[in-house]
Amino acid sequence: MNKEYCIFKKTGEFVFTANNEPQNYSNDSDYVVIYSDRLDPSYSYSLVNGEIVKGDKWPEITEE
Repeated sequence: MNKEYCIFKKTGEFVFTANNEPQNYSNDSDYVVIYSDRLDPSYSYSLVNGEIVKGDKWPEITEE
């Protein structure tokens, strides 16, 4: 499956993704749920004017 549900706060802040439609967020006016192509987990995302915007790449975690 190459699609997933992307959940954002109305402010544009990314919350999480899900394979099944998250009914408790779909009916909550504080959140926006978009069915979209799968996001690359290596990058941050936000919602701008109803569009998913790919942000910066997350820094690599290294063990010392």
